[in-house]
Order: sequence, then C-alpha cells, then structure tokens
Amino acid sequence: MTDRLANSLGLPKEKCSIPISTMNKTRSATNYLVKATIRSRLNDFTRMLSFLTVMDIAGLVPDERISRKNLHLPLNKPLADPQFDQPGEIDMLIGSGTTLSTLCVGQVKLSKPSEPDLYLQNTRLGWIIGGNVSERSAVPESSNDHRCLLTNLERIMRQFWEIEEPTKKPHLIESDCEEHFRQHVIRDDNGRYVVALPFNNRKSELGQTRAMAEKRLASIERKLRRDANLHVQYAAVIEEYLTLGHMTRKPDEQITEGYFLPHHAVVKESSQTTKVRVVFDGSAKSTTGISLNDTLLVGPTIQDDIFSLLLRFRSHNYVLTGDIEKMYRQFLVREEDRAYQRILWRDADGQIAIYELNTLTFGLSPAPFLAIRCLHQLANDEGQQFPRAAEVIKNDMYVDDLLTGAETFEEAIILRNEIDALLRRGGLNLRQWASNDIKLLEGLPASHVNLRLQSKEDSTIKTLGVHWNSEHDSIIYTVHPTPLTGRVTKRIILSDIARVFDPLGLLGPVITHAKLIMQRLWLEHLDWDDAIPLSIYTEWINYISHLPKLNHLSFSRKFVPAAAEDIQLHGFCDASEKAYGACIYARAIDKHRRVTSTLLCAKSRVAPLKGVGTSKLRSGEGDREHVEHATIPRLELCAAQLLAKLYATVRHATRLEPNKVIFWSDSTIALHWIRTSPHQLQPFVANRVSDIQKRTNIDDWRH
Repeated sequence: MTDRLANSLGLPKEKCSIPISTMNKTRSATNYLVKATIRSRLNDFTRMLSFLTVMDIAGLVPDERISRKNLHLPLNKPLADPQFDQPGEIDMLIGSGTTLSTLCVGQVKLSKPSEPDLYLQNTRLGWIIGGNVSERSAVPESSNDHRCLLTNLERIMRQFWEIEEPTKKPHLIESDCEEHFRQHVIRDDNGRYVVALPFNNRKSELGQTRAMAEKRLASIERKLRRDANLHVQYAAVIEEYLTLGHMTRKPDEQITEGYFLPHHAVVKESSQTTKVRVVFDGSAKSTTGISLNDTLLVGPTIQDDIFSLLLRFRSHNYVLTGDIEKMYRQFLVREEDRAYQRILWRDADGQIAIYELNTLTFGLSPAPFLAIRCLHQLANDEGQQFPRAAEVIKNDMYVDDLLTGAETFEEAIILRNEIDALLRRGGLNLRQWASNDIKLLEGLPASHVNLRLQSKEDSTIKTLGVHWNSEHDSIIYTVHPTPLTGRVTKRIILSDIARVFDPLGLLGPVITHAKLIMQRLWLEHLDWDDAIPLSIYTEWINYISHLPKLNHLSFSRKFVPAAAEDIQLHGFCDASEKAYGACIYARAIDKHRRVTSTLLCAKSRVAPLKGVGTSKLRSGEGDREHVEHATIPRLELCAAQLLAKLYATVRHATRLEPNKVIFWSDSTIALHWIRTSPHQLQPFVANRVSDIQKRTNIDDWRH
C-alpha cells in the first residue's frame, strides 16, 4: 500500500523497515505495516489484510486510455473497476493467495479465436478483465497491458534480508507544499489557523463524484443496520461534527463544482477516548479516474521519527506525555476549498443531505503535513512568550502525541504549564496527561488526566506503540500471539512477527529468531497461505510458546541515573553467517563509584540470502560489483556500519555528551578496514568504511 493511501485512510502504523522492489523496477523503502479492510463496491464482501507501506508502487495503469468499443463487454456483468480503461495510479497490491480466494464460478471469453486471449472473470469484488488488450485499443503491438493486476508478496519480502543501500532522494515537490502553506496560512480572531488545500496542476481533471458517494453511503448504511451499536456511535460522531461547527449543511441549490468524500468507520477498541472514528476517503475515484488526493500535494515529513522520540523520552529525569484532542479538526480549511470536502449523510427525516467539512480531514493526503505545520507555526508565533514549550512542540511531538520531559521537578512543572498555555493560544487542548511523578499532574482537571492513572488499577500507558508503566517508570511488553486454531502459514507468521512492536530494538535476539524462520520459509518457495513444512512448524510452535514470557520483561525508561557523574557509551557489533547486529549501552558511575549499565537501543539484520562477497566483472560499462558468496568479515563490517548509524542517531536525538565513547568489534579484519583510507579499498568495503569514518572517531574503535 502506498504511504499516500495509508495516510489518507488514517491507518495506525507499525514500524517495519524493509527495502523492497516493486513494479517497473521502482526502488522504494517501506516504513510501516498497516492493516486495512478491503470491501466490494457491489456487495457485502470484506476482508481484513495486512499491507507493507511504500512511497510508490507503479506508474499509471494503463499507461494510456483503452478503447472499449472492440472489447464486447456484456452489460449484465458489473465490473469491479468500471474505470479500468482510464489511466490511474496503483495504491494497493494484494497477494496472489488473497486474489485467488476471491475468484468465483463464472468466466466469459471476450476474444475471438484469431485474437489474443481476453477474459472476463467473476470475483467476490465484481467482474475483472484479464488478458491482452493491445490490439483492440490501438496501442502499439509492443505494448501489452494486462488489466488483471496480481502481485506475489514474495517479491516484496524477498529483500527482507538484503544489505541496506543509500537512502531515497527527497521529493522535489515537498518544497512546493511548504511554500504554499506560507503563502496561504492565516489566523482567525480566535487564534485558530486557517489553511488552504495545496492543489497541484491536476485539479481541473476531477470528474463527478456524487453518484459514487451515494453508493458508498448506501454501503455504510447497510453495515450500520447490521450493527446497532456501531450505528449509534457513528451517528454520534456525525452529530458531534455539527455541534462543534466542524461541518455545515449546504442546500442543494448552492452546490457547484467540488468533490464528495465517501466515509467509513475505523474502530479502535484500545482507545480510551474515541472508539469509533469516521474516516473520509480522499482517494475515491471520480468519473475521470482522478481522485481528490491525486490533485493534492502531500508535503514533507517535518517531525522526528518514533525511534528518536523514544530515545529522547528515555533521557529525562521527569517525563510528561499527552495528546492533543481532535487535533486535525482544530485547524480550519478556507471557505473556497470546503467544496472539495463535501459528504452525504441521511438526516432525521430520511433524506440524503449535503454537508461541507470545515476543518482538516482524515483521509486527505496533505492533512498530516498541514496539521503538524500549523503546530510548528503556532510555536513560531508564540515562541517568544513560551520558548521552552515552543521547542517541545517542534521536537517532542509525533503527530498529536506528546513525549517530553525535564531534568528537575520545577522545570517540568513550568514546562507543563507553558505547553498547555501555548496550545490554548491556538485553540488546542492537551489531554490524557501522564507522568512518572504523579505530583506533576496536580492542578490539572480530572478530565485532562490519563484515565488509567485515575483508575489506579493499571498505570500502563501505550505511547507511540510502546507500553510504559508510569508507576514503575519502565518499558514493558504485551505480546499475544495468534491462537493456533488451524494450519500455520507464512501469512500468520509475518502477522505474529509484526505484533511484537519493538522500535528501540530491545528485543533484537527475539525478533531476529523470527526473521530467520521467515527466511527459511522463503527457501521453501511456499505461497502465503500454504501450510509450512513440519520442521519449520515445530520450530515456530516452540518459538511462539515462549513469546508470552516477554510480558514479564521490563527495561528502565531512564537510561542514565539522575546522580550519574561519569557517563560512557559502549557500542557493540557482531555478525555470524545468519545475522548481524549492533547495540549501545549507557554505563553510568555516580559519586559513590556505583556503576549501572542500561541497554539504550539496538538494531539487527538477518544475513542476505545472496552473499556480500565480491568479484570483478568486465563489461561495456566498466567494473561492477558481482555478488557471489557471503563472507563473515564483510558482514562484520555491515554490523560496524549499523553501529555507527545507531550512535549518530543517539547523539542527535538525546544531545548526550558522554565522557567516553567506545565501539567494540571482535573482527580484526573489519577494524583494519575501518582504520584504512577508503580509496585503498574495494567499492563495497570502501563505501561502508567511508560512512563509518564520517560518523565516528576511528580512535574509539577497540577489539
């Protein structure tokens, strides 16, 4: 699934960084695992699936419009994709196993005996077209365009264990989105920010969407009729939009050009505040095959990643967490753009009414950037009066979640009050406050304090996907593997691996074991829903039987005691034929010469199926690297580079100034390379040595 679609749907994301290769040989990097429900536009069929997110999947498909006149399509076969002939972007690919499970009885051959095969196949999503359409659509003979797009997840996960390569280049249009924001953002009389939707040059291509939105409304109404409780909660959310002024009813006669957003429910049972969220689908196609999100700039990432935020969270003596109430909906969209945020909803008298959303909306691709950028603008505008809070807003927030802290109780109290006051200047309310010192929450309204702290039964709080016990000030784990009710497949194993969310790498050996099992499965060439071999089944059952033991494991949140006088960072890296990894410990000594050592963070990789040894080949393009076999020294060097990157991230995130830094490796060959000038080394080694030397002092490396 593309990042664009995941963001527009507001899907919760789990970190899962995997380099992948997709269609048209596009190189990309997935950052997250998400879960979403696919639904037929024609019937009640639904299926919950897991997806890896990528920036792009493919170019336009088809690459040019297809003529329908010679396809002989029967009128009584409703198509899963009525706009199959229109060029459109691919936002989601599903595995062949899932695709085959949707096939139904029914196939119509559209081609004549003298023509290339073209079929109409019935599925639970509707009828789909597959085959060669080039000769019928005036496309040159060399261009074969297949309408039935099936992908095998093998292609994605195969690079699970490949060596990391240089990071992706930033999008050139990111600066356009920032400039658009600066030119159009204003504040109203109440201090709230008003933004303009950042349209690109495709706005004029939008077609009609009213009919599509009516069909989607009928679909959600059928679902709500089957679930009375969901219906009540869904209707309450819509009513809340009206009560808070977040949407306005529009008479039919005032409707001109614009866009109708379909909507659906996202249920999150673990939420303490909003169990049901109404999410709007800005990726729904208009009659021209173009969606609203196709016409909008997405915007750059302007917040630190979860890894850096959690590292910084572990550095403070006193910590504070919370989240901004309904953050997206606190920022207004200018009136002239609200026509592109219309929705349909049936009013009390049973008639379908038209409403316009007045605020930033879940489901529009630029909404995350615009909301976060408004936060940063608020920090800029009010920073002179609230300098500490302004710095926190810019550096210690992940979307609407706050993780920050201070070194003394007094500083933490001042910071709490400043943050609250600054956010109120922009019409924002911070709630769900929590702290490792309950006294820091005194004076706050009870409605603003995290509900778990008020119950006094369980002080475990989930923040950025990590479970933090505020009473004991420790990081803990809650793992519940999938109950074994049938056969075990690759899909089930990947799902269970993703359940163990470990952004700081503290469970590296546990996760690596699971990755190695997954790697063995690839060698078996199984489909995602095939039963796994008995030997791997036995190993997997043994593995998951021990996973619940992680529920008894804990790590101190703070990695350096408050009384520490001497702080050292010790980094370790190692490799084997199967895997390589790196970790960093903080070693602290207090005035009584007492020593504490705390695991700060770690990263691990499984060794590539294709090795990283090299030989040289001659070609017309000159020398190029040829992969033949893995060598332990080169994997040791990869581990050293992983450690160097880890160290650089720690220094950047925590601003820590240790008294001493030591990097440990047991590979004399890797250490020799690290101390050698890169120009004397072969490319594979030279590239990694150069990176290590830029990030670390070579005198700090020890054997």
